[in-house]
Amino acid sequence: MTERRDIGSRLENWSRLFPQPGAGQQPDRRTFDQADAVHMERAMQALPTLQRSLLWWCYVKQETPDKVARRLGIQCKPAVHFVEAFRHAQAAAQHLADSATLPQER
Repeated sequence: MTERRDIGSRLENWSRLFPQPGAGQQPDRRTFDQADAVHMERAMQALPTLQRSLLWWCYVKQETPDKVARRLGIQCKPAVHFVEAFRHAQAAAQHLADSATLPQER
């Protein structure tokens, strides 16, 4: 059984499933838990589109909150609106990842 980690760490690990151009120039010294990343990807597929997109832009593309908010139509001033949407998306991903019923692999 994999050790339980916080959702931020799990989403950072999940983001490594999607290598970005130019990212291979520096070796990534962090460990990669492929099984958990695939599990998280299955959970992400069950999220509503807005939440999935929000987490993808933040973790995979590593865009700034203001760019993500503009792209997705989330109010970013005051910042509490973006933070709240981000935390809700993380909580939803955590709930789905911890759930026993996920979409099966294709």
